[in-house]
Amino acid sequence: MLDLLDATVTVGDRTLLEDVTWRIGPGDRYGLVGVNGAGKSTLLRVLQGQHPLARGRLKVGKTVRMACLTQELRELDRVAGWSVIDSITEVRSFTVIGGKEVSASSLAKRLGFSGGRQQSRVGDLSGGERRRLQFVRLLMDEPNVLLLDEPTNDLDIDTLTAMEDVLDGWAGTLVVVSHDRYLLERMTDRQLALLGDGSLRDLPGGVEEYLRLRRQLPGRSSRPGVTDPTAPAAPSGRNGGTAPAPRGPRPDAAAEREARKTLARVERALDRIHAQEARLHEQMARAATDPDRLATLTAELADLTDQEARLEEEWMEVSEVLED
Repeated sequence: MLDLLDATVTVGDRTLLEDVTWRIGPGDRYGLVGVNGAGKSTLLRVLQGQHPLARGRLKVGKTVRMACLTQELRELDRVAGWSVIDSITEVRSFTVIGGKEVSASSLAKRLGFSGGRQQSRVGDLSGGERRRLQFVRLLMDEPNVLLLDEPTNDLDIDTLTAMEDVLDGWAGTLVVVSHDRYLLERMTDRQLALLGDGSLRDLPGGVEEYLRLRRQLPGRSSRPGVTDPTAPAAPSGRNGGTAPAPRGPRPDAAAEREARKTLARVERALDRIHAQEARLHEQMARAATDPDRLATLTAELADLTDQEARLEEEWMEVSEVLED
């Protein structure tokens, strides 16, 4: 889909990336991490052809349809006087997600725009609602490469969960820039780090490995070199360096994505059960002198305990799949 070959990226007199090779294939899901100013948003602009390379090449597949959820909201200014649903159907009335045809109204509803809210004027929306509207419009345009720049900005937990669920059924290539560890591990299969030293590092150990690398950086006496995230065992870049050790066998990307989705569902269910158990214990304390009520509450607690045991067993099974 996208090949960044021996690429050097500069901003002014500062080098953000040096001699980096990154090959992005169909269905790949990458997360980008790095401190503010490391060049994450600039790298997304490079992939879109909006920021020139100092050296190297960007090859874009002939069938690529790219879309980017930016941190800017100005792109909605043109439709500020329109209704939410009109601004969406301007793009397309129907799209396909997860192999099923989805209407503009249905997708908008999944992303938090109820029937009445779809008639709201775009210019009257809150910042979070405008971000949601951006996302719906992007998906309706049926891209096969989607770039998300800090998608958690201004979004509540319910909207983020809905966004994750929608993307679970979306078959395209995804690159996400975010500081949200849970979101990256939930939505992407591999994480890469911009360390501020010109390198782009593959993170077989995920965000935890990035945090460890950040702790090590101040004590390094030499530049670690640029590594090719698609071939983590091979050093790349003009200064060479030691690349991360190759990973062992791992689940198929689709299977791993499904496992992470299941894990997130189970964890949310466990959170709900724990909250229900806490409420039941409070009710049981108040019903201590009412044997009939106490018996009913005890039965409810036993049922919750059984559900909790089954969920914890499922959590262990899925965790073992992801650790293999």
